[in-house]
Amino acid sequence: MRSIQNRTTAAVFGLGLLALAPTTAQAIPAFAAQTGEECSACHIGFPQLTAYGREFKLEGYVAGGTFPTWKNFALMSQIG
Repeated sequence: MRSIQNRTTAAVFGLGLLALAPTTAQAIPAFAAQTGEECSACHIGFPQLTAYGREFKLEGYVAGGTFPTWKNFALMSQIG
């Protein structure tokens, strides 16, 4: 008897959580607004990226070669 009660309680709890789940995604396409591109320029399907999307990610989420060519240059100095 107690086993049936536990299963019923778990089922009601699970259905309650399911009822609270969002029905639509409220995503903000920030990178699309930043670059002026469609989302499909970078995405094939979540989480897969196109070649352009991978390059955009590797370049620090900046499109159009905004970084200078010497971005990996390191400078070290010693005082004293």
